[in-house]
Amino acid sequence: MKLVFASFLSPTLAGFYRASVEHVGTQLGVETDLVIGEDYEQFERGEIDAGFICGLPYVRLAGKVHPLVAPVVDEPRYGGRPVYFSDVVVRDDHPARSFADLRGSSWCYNEPNSHSGYLTVLHHLARMGETPSYFSRFDPVGFHTTSLKLVADGTYDASAIDSHVLTLEQTRGLRVIGSIGPSPIQPVVAAAHLAEETRNAIAAALISMKPFADARVAKYVRVVDADYDPIRSALVICGRSV
Repeated sequence: MKLVFASFLSPTLAGFYRASVEHVGTQLGVETDLVIGEDYEQFERGEIDAGFICGLPYVRLAGKVHPLVAPVVDEPRYGGRPVYFSDVVVRDDHPARSFADLRGSSWCYNEPNSHSGYLTVLHHLARMGETPSYFSRFDPVGFHTTSLKLVADGTYDASAIDSHVLTLEQTRGLRVIGSIGPSPIQPVVAAAHLAEETRNAIAAALISMKPFADARVAKYVRVVDADYDPIRSALVICGRSV
């Protein structure tokens, strides 16, 4: 038996995902592989068995994939919960001191399938009675790491970055002026074609992992579909259906 995992998330955490997959292989006594995800239909086509994905595509795929576990970041801010924040960053020399100061500024985000960089910002704007026109520009640029570089070099004024990723990245010349969240953190999911017994075995293996200090992860914990209802609510408020 071979289990193929795919990562659809930031390369910042690639080492942690690789270690997780290797641990599953050791615990289950099976061959495992970690690939870079190309499209979410790979789950349905049977090309990948499990994966590390954002909460937003998860709710769109619910039923086609099953949530297994999610990491708990090992910092007091997270309160021992499988959550993260979207931290709003600007350059050190930018005049903004809060999100409210960013009207008319240029904004970049990672991509439209991201909750941390995209949907949570739309949701925040909607609660303010605003739309992306609040910004002079609102552009997708790729991974959070790309957003950080483009804010640091002055191409854009601001961005919202997954707080877990931000903790692990070089942020010299940048400062956080606010946070949105908490939000349910990205789950490890299993494709529907996997037997429930195998899904449970993968979950148990990941829960047995020791803390992974390099990624500041304390542990994995079980998550269920309802844990991602806040993302569904955000979609409704933003007028976007799942």
